[in-house]
Amino acid sequence: MISKWHGVFAASLILLSSPLAAQKNPPPREPPPERVFRVGLGVLVGSAGLGGAVDASLNVGARLYRFRLSAQSNDVMAASSPDVRLSITESAFMLGRGRRYRVNYGSVAAGLALVNVSRGSDDAVKTTVGIPVEAQLISRGPIRLGATLAGNLNLEQPFAAFILSVQLGRVPSR
Repeated sequence: MISKWHGVFAASLILLSSPLAAQKNPPPREPPPERVFRVGLGVLVGSAGLGGAVDASLNVGARLYRFRLSAQSNDVMAASSPDVRLSITESAFMLGRGRRYRVNYGSVAAGLALVNVSRGSDDAVKTTVGIPVEAQLISRGPIRLGATLAGNLNLEQPFAAFILSVQLGRVPSR
């Protein structure tokens, strides 16, 4: 009787140690990264004056692809003296990272921009390439407000700005 159980025990050990018994379930697939698109329209207070900004963002997971078009001018402040007039426009494409912070969403980005600068009473516009940088925080409430600290490092006229915008579209859930 004992030898019969030894045989069953030995056979079960052989079966359990075989490659077929050792196969595990394949690891679960990760879901594809979340894709979220949004646009924003805002007012800008910058080192060169007042203005506006339009932006578009695409999030793929934590990666951020961003386009910003902004313009600022001191026309209102320089109305009495046209020689101190300064206007700056910027078209920027940036790459960055973003993530959800509690109920809000935050991101940082940097990239390349085309910057047009016009000074004084002449209509000559100087164009240069700049490095735009920004940090943005977006509320996740029913009205999505974005607060952005932006800057552009260029050889013609470096500038900084604060942009308050209304964001249309979703923000990432992670």
